[in-house]
Amino acid sequence: MKAAQVANEYDMNGHAAKAEQLLREAENEMKLAAEAANKNKK
Repeated sequence: MKAAQVANEYDMNGHAAKAEQLLREAENEMKLAAEAANKNKK
């Protein structure tokens, strides 16, 4: 993502920032899912 931003002189109409935010949200959801799965195994 960062390389694409640099290559396009950061002019990506906000799409790169939105994609990065969505990736952070997805990562958090995966963490929460793993925690829930582990909690249900006990």
